[in-house]
Amino acid sequence: MQSEVPAIAELSWYFAMLLPFNRVMRNPTLKTEIEQKDLGDHYSFGFPLYAVGQCADILAFRAELVPVGEDQAAHIEMCREVARRFNWTYAGVDPQAEDEEHLAKGGVFPIPKALIGRVGRLVGTDGKNKMSKSLSNAIFLTDTAKDIKKKVGALYTGRQTMTEPGDTNNSLFQYVRAFLKDPAKVADLEDRYARGDNLGDGHVKVEVAAAIDELLGPMRERRAALEGERGDARVLEILRAHTAKANALAEETLYLAKQAMKLDFGRRSLLFG
Repeated sequence: MQSEVPAIAELSWYFAMLLPFNRVMRNPTLKTEIEQKDLGDHYSFGFPLYAVGQCADILAFRAELVPVGEDQAAHIEMCREVARRFNWTYAGVDPQAEDEEHLAKGGVFPIPKALIGRVGRLVGTDGKNKMSKSLSNAIFLTDTAKDIKKKVGALYTGRQTMTEPGDTNNSLFQYVRAFLKDPAKVADLEDRYARGDNLGDGHVKVEVAAAIDELLGPMRERRAALEGERGDARVLEILRAHTAKANALAEETLYLAKQAMKLDFGRRSLLFG
């Protein structure tokens, strides 16, 4: 839980001193959020600062690889800039040093890389925007088979008949490639759909919904086991254990950073009840 790791907030403050405001505002994810929420110039100072805080989320644990979606790659690049600038400014790393050499040359932070998976970006059930809870165009891990079928069934393709050649780059086939396990099955559906070989959108949607339900089924079962008072106690136990683990590493990182900045007047310890 980010709110329970105070080192992240402190590192955010130090990192904010290394990034020009204009650089933060060029973050494409941040710009998209401002446009989608129609904020104009009416947003708090904390809104762009949160993008700097995300750099602290990563660098507090000195991550070297960060699993993200395709749309977050630009943000990881900003995180990489922060790590470089800190190492140059406070740890004496030569600005000409290769990213891979920073730790060996005394840097506090590794220069992290984005690790983008097989499905780098998935369109939401509106068929337009990236899947997002805030846009109400998402399939949730808790959705039932009925919920999934309804949401997948609403995907718009613009296709009218089963004999009309279809566009296999549409939103529906993004889901086909993301969730169907059998490559041969995917290839067959793409071929028939593109040729208009008596393959309706409804048939494809049933296949997709079933594949998503198969994926989420075990997750729903594990979640159900954590419901009720006993489950709440177990979740709290897990949160406390991992918060302690996170704080141990984040506090070490913060101390190393403050050492480099000549602000290491003493180490602190955190006590959580």
